[in-house]
Amino acid sequence: MRTNESPLQGRLLLAAALATLTTFTFVPSGRANLLSAEATEDELSAAEFSDDPFYNIRLTSGLDFTTGNYGTSDSTDIWYAPFTTKLEAENHAFKLTVPYLSITDAGSVVGGGDQVIVVGDGTGGERRTEEGLGDIIGVASFYVFPGTESLPIVDLNYKIKFPTADKDRGLGTGEFDHSFEIDFSKAWGEATVFATAGYKIFGDPSGYDLDDVFYGSVGAQCSLSELTRVGLIYDIRDNTTPTSHGISEITGYLSRDLGEAWKFMLYGVGGLSDGSPDWGVGFTLTRLTDFESLGQLLDF
Repeated sequence: MRTNESPLQGRLLLAAALATLTTFTFVPSGRANLLSAEATEDELSAAEFSDDPFYNIRLTSGLDFTTGNYGTSDSTDIWYAPFTTKLEAENHAFKLTVPYLSITDAGSVVGGGDQVIVVGDGTGGERRTEEGLGDIIGVASFYVFPGTESLPIVDLNYKIKFPTADKDRGLGTGEFDHSFEIDFSKAWGEATVFATAGYKIFGDPSGYDLDDVFYGSVGAQCSLSELTRVGLIYDIRDNTTPTSHGISEITGYLSRDLGEAWKFMLYGVGGLSDGSPDWGVGFTLTRLTDFESLGQLLDF
């Protein structure tokens, strides 16, 4: 059952601001496939960052806000603050995202980020706010093909959602989910095009049935200068229940390098279906480092 509590919007903003000012804190993941937009460029910069790193490290944090009806009679406001660590080697990577989540609605949805699931119609429910730890997401990526002059880079990803969010408060389903993805990216001069295709297997929560779904995204990015890039991504996903709607949304973003090791991204989201939020905004800040630099900082 939801409890009557005021949203922690102010504290979420403050936490995100503090995170961006801390050199070695976790930095953001943003929307579902947003960071894959810079896959080609990021893999090159990771390989060149250190002379001989065991793993390069990307620390990301940020803040994501979305609002919409999701096909119900009540609006849902979601604040999602992810803290992500990514370890990158030459041919593989591991990523862990620990999110803080705040949901204000009449019990229409559970989850946040790219895990929003419609479970009610909002009719007659009392509008409340629940907040706390969201579901932790782990990702293992394998760079199976480096690309050529005519062929794209190909990556394979396995994602697992750990049910760390409180199911009784509507922050998650309380079950493990698994996803399998294939990513493609190809650069042509100042432009990069990319695509993702995936299949998600949901756990079996009590009280409602969730269908396993296909999903995907396509996008393109263009460099405005050596430091600044803009891009556009279109995301689509099947509906998870017979009474809910699939996801269809578009995301535009601006990314800028802040020195050699920092990257800032600002983005906006527009929903094109009842299963998506009406609109959303967010930002991420990323720091590129390695174990040697962290050891020097911490005096290992």
